[in-house]
Amino acid sequence: MEDSGVIKNTMVVIPRENSPIVKKLKNAKETKRVIRKYAEELSDENTSIRTSVIYTEGLFDLYGTLKKADIENLHKNKDGSIEFTVVDYYDFEYLNTQSTDKLKTKAANYINNKAFYQQSAKKLKPYVIYIPVKIPKEEADEILIKPR
Repeated sequence: MEDSGVIKNTMVVIPRENSPIVKKLKNAKETKRVIRKYAEELSDENTSIRTSVIYTEGLFDLYGTLKKADIENLHKNKDGSIEFTVVDYYDFEYLNTQSTDKLKTKAANYINNKAFYQQSAKKLKPYVIYIPVKIPKEEADEILIKPR
């Protein structure tokens, strides 16, 4: 990131509202956990929350795309729906994941670590995943009333 706060030579990826990853994010246990954690603050319509989350669904991340991400502008609308944006600066960290499925784990580590080395050598062009999510009132109410 440059001093200006702008990442140079970066592509931005924004999935469509009905894409599989948006559907997965709406239903992810980590998303629901964050919404429940901030339930009291969300009752105030003037509140906007920013927090971080680690998605762990699947082998080692959500839908093969997200692991550590930020949830920005988490808020409740007047109609009772909940909106937020998931932002991930698709940056790679070295992985040495262990799992019972050794072949899949080894393959996932290999692919990730190749990207990590390319990123370290400045050969991999960075990009940002920017995912707007809106959870309708009925679904939001269901998330908020379930026990933590």
